[in-house]
Amino acid sequence: MDLKSEILKHITEDTYNNILNRQSKCIGIESLSDVKNESNKRVGRILMIHYSDAIPDKKRKKTLLLGMFVSFNQDKILWSSGNFYLIDPYFVKSYLPDPKVEVPVNVFDPKTLSMGREIMSLTYKQFQERRLNEFFVKKKMPYHWVNAYNNFRRVFTGKGQYYLAINSTIKHCWITQGDLLHIISVINNHKKAIKNEWMKYINNQMKNNNSIKIIEELYKENETTIVEERDLTKVIDFPKQETDCH
Repeated sequence: MDLKSEILKHITEDTYNNILNRQSKCIGIESLSDVKNESNKRVGRILMIHYSDAIPDKKRKKTLLLGMFVSFNQDKILWSSGNFYLIDPYFVKSYLPDPKVEVPVNVFDPKTLSMGREIMSLTYKQFQERRLNEFFVKKKMPYHWVNAYNNFRRVFTGKGQYYLAINSTIKHCWITQGDLLHIISVINNHKKAIKNEWMKYINNQMKNNNSIKIIEELYKENETTIVEERDLTKVIDFPKQETDCH
């Protein structure tokens, strides 16, 4: 895939060189304004990744790759021409759709007063929640243990928060550190099993419908719009003068 030629469908060679000369770091993304994800963020494909030699390797965002589908907020656009946008790498996130998959779940039949199985279409988060609830019931896990685990997860929001989450949960959920660490270990191990189960279901359903194809379908639906808006006579030149570009 020659992404340079893809870029030049949106901007001129002079504009491309001006971007390289004037920007210290930027991501060039092809995106349609009406292609948005479930969080209402713009979705597009990376056509260009540029870091000047002055940016050390450790400052470069290694998670972004050419051709990758990503999401970004509309208000973070530095400059645009048609369907081509420049974004600071910091505000660009890799995008994987959150598909719904048909999975079997336990349900209660009030007529027979027994449990049965039913097929539901769920996202991974919904599936995990269902399976955890089933696990808690099967293991007859005390409510205050479940509450303690959920509290720990709410407080533990990232790096440096682990011991804060542990201490806060011990204090407010009336549980010993030993019991809390045991609960966290047991539930986290079971979540690995849930994820493995989910992957089996999603692999079966998405053999011919992976995440990239989902996004490509969105582009195909708007293919005519892309062609019409790629008229280079309407391309906006990236300014040569040393001024801020917003």
